[in-house]
Amino acid sequence: MIYRSTQEDIQNYFDSPALNQSTLKIIERGVSEFLEAQATQDAVIPDYLKIGSAVDCILTEGEEAFQNQFYVSTIESIPSMGELKVLAEVKNQVAMFYTGHEKEPLESYRDAILTAVNACDYQKNWKDETRVNKIIANCSDYWTMLTESDGKIILTEQDSMTIRDAVNRVQNSPIFDESLNPRKFADQPSDHICFQLPIFFTYKGVDCKAMLDCVRIYEHESQLEIYPFDLKTTSGMLINFPNTIKRFRYDIQAQFYREALMEFAKRTYPHATSIRIHDFSFVAVSTTEHGYAAMFTLTSDYYTNELVDNKDRMDLDQMMDKYIYQTQNGFENDMEIMSNDYKVTLCS
Repeated sequence: MIYRSTQEDIQNYFDSPALNQSTLKIIERGVSEFLEAQATQDAVIPDYLKIGSAVDCILTEGEEAFQNQFYVSTIESIPSMGELKVLAEVKNQVAMFYTGHEKEPLESYRDAILTAVNACDYQKNWKDETRVNKIIANCSDYWTMLTESDGKIILTEQDSMTIRDAVNRVQNSPIFDESLNPRKFADQPSDHICFQLPIFFTYKGVDCKAMLDCVRIYEHESQLEIYPFDLKTTSGMLINFPNTIKRFRYDIQAQFYREALMEFAKRTYPHATSIRIHDFSFVAVSTTEHGYAAMFTLTSDYYTNELVDNKDRMDLDQMMDKYIYQTQNGFENDMEIMSNDYKVTLCS
């Protein structure tokens, strides 16, 4: 059987305040970065995340979901990142103070633009009128497109070509059948493939959430075999993807999702006498190379060796312990300093 989460299920996941692995991982870098990330989580989405999300959407939710969530723009010139931040704030201002007139030309909102450029520190050495006029000149076409896209994530035509190419190279890859291909599950009542599976669970007393791109579940005589997969796009070479795993702590993601899956399996299959969650695999495709996607599997030895080789890195339990400590004691300083009465002893 093939299961795809509804948009309502996915939206409920994103609306939930439960802790996800992306947020948890930041605590390792210190409370300052953690707080900064919390403050900027609703900022403009970087291009690489848009492309990755779109590839993910097509492969796990389907073409209709992609059309509902993304808008391909024909505009050749895109505003700068600073200007996009201003437009995002203008949109907030319009929503609050221009009810019923949200789709007017950009020049109709001069007061909102001024508020936005001040809030975003846009070209603060310029005169106010110059700043407002610059936003109108550079962003009016983009604003019109924003109103037409009606809240969808906006892609350029080049983005669209990159996305379609990446999707094709995943679907034509030798590892597609054993990872993301749903075809063989269509008529199998006891075997399941789940796409965009939201799981809510508790770990060390903390409410957590996980969204798994793809989970294959084989059920035979009360025995479960579970294979988890996560889809990744990278702008680098696939041969270097192991370094990407280390850099972005995908090992923590894999461990976090494993905890989620175990609770999900016990809750969903209470009759199961045996539950085996297989090694976590990442299906990675490069947006700059032209080869097929490849699968990178993290064995149990990987986690142990990674921490031995990098003693300054935290494992999942240590990250969660620090997160719990900070939420209980505040974020003025890091746990490593606060828990020792602000006295730190260094040794070789």
